[in-house]
Amino acid sequence: MNSKYSFRAFSLIIFSFCLSYPIMSQMRVTAAYYKNKVDSLAHTYASKIQLGPISCSDLDTTGRSSNWYYIYISLDSIKEYHFTGSNNQVTFDSTCKMRDGVGVTDIPWIDSDSAYVIADRSGGSNIRKRFPTCTIMSYLGFDDLPDNMTRWRFLYKCSDSTRMISLNAANGIIVSVDNNTNQITRRLFELNQNYPNPFNPSTTIKFSLPSKSFVSLKVFDIMGREVATIVSEQMLGGTYSRQWNAANISSGIYFYRIQAGSFIETKKLVLLR
Repeated sequence: MNSKYSFRAFSLIIFSFCLSYPIMSQMRVTAAYYKNKVDSLAHTYASKIQLGPISCSDLDTTGRSSNWYYIYISLDSIKEYHFTGSNNQVTFDSTCKMRDGVGVTDIPWIDSDSAYVIADRSGGSNIRKRFPTCTIMSYLGFDDLPDNMTRWRFLYKCSDSTRMISLNAANGIIVSVDNNTNQITRRLFELNQNYPNPFNPSTTIKFSLPSKSFVSLKVFDIMGREVATIVSEQMLGGTYSRQWNAANISSGIYFYRIQAGSFIETKKLVLLR
């Protein structure tokens, strides 16, 4: 193999590893792992405060995630308090007025490990076989569930379509197959694959924030050099879409990385003239 191409291939491998390292190095734990720490921190912000919805966006097949997001609610002040548990640390993210449909979580259901085993055995494994590209996300809350029962919901988001399959972990029943994912993804940190990909010269990148965060969205070449800054600003929770015009950029493989609070994710895109 030509030494020039060997060097390029080696550089691509090293850079891919470096970009993914912040995620790879983080601890993957169940939602219960940070419960005591986040509870102690939450009570420094309000005396009468209770645990509400919990979520993650990168659940693995053992029910563990590297980033957990906790919402506490204060019925006295009608406010939500948002916290993140990541890499053995708990941080306060933001506060906002309490939204409709947010309620107190049933603590025994905080064990995402056991809940995932139930869900996978009773229906989740079949969903993964049918849609092998799906990403597993997790949401613990009680809106949109029968009789306002608090249950784990596992969201199988298919990256090759807009389909979101929601599974009740209590019994393995599919709650919904939804083509409009905005209602759910607004509660989660998420970085979508750009579309189109490959592209020429413009592509669209979508991402979701559960709460107010400072967001950095940048593009790098295979040598790790920054070639574009798409977003660098404080943003409210919600789902966003940003376009990158690479008219003055050479063809090749690039990487785009988002950082919002403790959430970091990197994906690959291809510019093809």
